Amino acid sequence: MMKKVGGLLFLLFSITAFSQWYAGLTNPNVRVTLTHPPQLMVKIDRLAFYPDRSRSSRELADYLVSYFVNDGRIEVMDRQHIDAILTEQNMGVYGRMDPGTAARLGKVLGPAAFVFVKVYRDRYEREHLTEEYKSNGKKKIKYISKITVSMKFSFQTTDLSTGKIFQSTVFEKDRDQQNVNYEKGYPEYPSVENLRDDLMKEAVVEVSHFFLPWNETLSPVFFNDKTCGMKQAFQALGSGDMAEAFRLSRNAAQCAEKNMSVKAKQRSRTYYNLGMCYFLDRDYDNAVQYFEKAYRIKDYHMYKTAISNAIKAKQLEVDLNKVEAMADEAAQPVQQTEQQTTPADNAGTNIEAKLEQLKHLFDKGLITKEEYQKKRIELLNQL
Repeated sequence: MMKKVGGLLFLLFSITAFSQWYAGLTNPNVRVTLTHPPQLMVKIDRLAFYPDRSRSSRELADYLVSYFVNDGRIEVMDRQHIDAILTEQNMGVYGRMDPGTAARLGKVLGPAAFVFVKVYRDRYEREHLTEEYKSNGKKKIKYISKITVSMKFSFQTTDLSTGKIFQSTVFEKDRDQQNVNYEKGYPEYPSVENLRDDLMKEAVVEVSHFFLPWNETLSPVFFNDKTCGMKQAFQALGSGDMAEAFRLSRNAAQCAEKNMSVKAKQRSRTYYNLGMCYFLDRDYDNAVQYFEKAYRIKDYHMYKTAISNAIKAKQLEVDLNKVEAMADEAAQPVQQTEQQTTPADNAGTNIEAKLEQLKHLFDKGLITKEEYQKKRIELLNQL
């Protein structure tokens, strides 16, 4: 008897799961963007990337400089300028920077975050493999040339104003790729350089999340059933008429409440859609309220996920506002000091340094000629 009950429960669970999966396939999706604050939870205006002595460390630092210069939201300090200061001040940072050195460097460079880049491992392995497969009922052999790239690197970020270490993170990344030949003989190996580039670019994006706000894109379902005008609400949403989508979604929820012939599943969908309208309008409290109403009627996983995402979105908004508020508070005394002491030609000097850094990136082949010319014109227009 227990086996029969267990089998029945499993069958009901499977049917429910399939129903939700099918609903996700047959109904359209909407695009929701969640903006995360920088992982350091501080707004940084100036960055200095400094590598270990190894070639791989310097290469990764160049990737980071190129990324942040092109992004343009944070000023990146020129490494050659930093080298000159370190030499002049008889300071060495080939290792993790101690607070004393950070404070001395900060007095010369001013407020900035100093990021020390170190690559511990940068290697690859090549393999020749064979695998059996069937073609037209016959066993055949395919020949595989596989390459695996493995990297391990760390980033330590120090506040030059205080000597405090913001963050110290170690990344380990592996990636493999293979070429296959179905005729006799091994094919050429994939490109090591391309795999290394992919790993480094991936690492750069992850590092950027520590310093810059970054976006996460969600694709939740919006139901377009014919019941109670849900389809018309989605069409209004698709055309960009948010007010009309709200109106039609509210009408749909009221229709489902009053009309006893509307099934529980459709009624839950009207509440979910209204919650999604609030979510898209960044009214997260009302979004949670209607997602929960939908979940109380049908405990679908997608409703539970929507509740979690709305709560998460609200917290991210709070965190972003906190970062901006702290930045504004910190900037007020700095701005007053600058008004009293900064020479009038500081802006021109700053742009000149950026132009030199941009030329350095172009000469090393880290940015294209078109990117160089475009950024150069933008900087010259600021003079």
